[in-house]
Amino acid sequence: MPSRRTILRGAVAGALGGLVAPRAALAADAPPAPTLLSLRKPVTASSVQSAAYPASAAVDGNPATRWSSQFSDAQWIQIDLGRRYTVTKIVLGWEAAYAKAFEIRTSVDGVHWETPFFTSNDTGGTETPINTGDASGFPARYVRMNGITRGTPYGYSLREFQVWGVPYISEPPGSLAQGKLATASSVESAHFPASAAFDGDLTTRWSSQFSDEQWLQVDLGQLYTVTSYKLLWETAYAVEYAILTSADGATWQEQYSTSSGFGGDVIAGSSGYPPVRYVRMQASKRGTQYGYSLWEFAVYGG
Repeated sequence: MPSRRTILRGAVAGALGGLVAPRAALAADAPPAPTLLSLRKPVTASSVQSAAYPASAAVDGNPATRWSSQFSDAQWIQIDLGRRYTVTKIVLGWEAAYAKAFEIRTSVDGVHWETPFFTSNDTGGTETPINTGDASGFPARYVRMNGITRGTPYGYSLREFQVWGVPYISEPPGSLAQGKLATASSVESAHFPASAAFDGDLTTRWSSQFSDEQWLQVDLGQLYTVTSYKLLWETAYAVEYAILTSADGATWQEQYSTSSGFGGDVIAGSSGYPPVRYVRMQASKRGTQYGYSLWEFAVYGG
């Protein structure tokens, strides 16, 4: 089944001894094992066929029970995990009434949503639309199956809707880049300025024009010993990009690079030397037909 984006193919080794990994993988030398997060968690749905098929039946751990919607195309079922986790796998156990076209949508706040999976030619059964294969993942509290087109004359029916993941680990407070002078090679529009990636607000973002060679840069204002970087990608992510640093804005050093970027929430480590004032994300290949978009680009150190 085609995915709208290829997400989270695991930790990537960085240049100069840096490490790139989702937050959960940074908690210990060995990543924690994913666990079932959705069992008996609060769940809502756009509709139910009847009281015999409640939304809660999709998360009760019993494949003999099921949720079933009314008989129309636009229907959804949503799980509230209770707090933010790093989601690594999603399993759908369809009854005979399946979705031919559907999306998996995720959100950290219930307001702003991402769509890490989409298919228009599904065949039902038991399937795993998202599976990162390890403790890599993406941050989410709310997970939704959004039905678009039914595969039968009935509604949508799920025997089980499973969300697996690991604890979410937040970064240390105090990004050195927050509120600092930001510049970029381009912006999609005035609604997505370079400064939005450094404002500490996860509801705003920078977005570039729709071409491969683009960059985003922050001036920290003085020299700092930088120990790590965080990039929180919107759906429009970079496959090939690097993090560059400079003390003077003229001579640059590469701190991290990858040719297999996966989007999501990424942290790159740094030795902290030499001290730097300017930090740049230099992108050369897009992961979507859009440009590049970052909710946040944080810089840590002192």
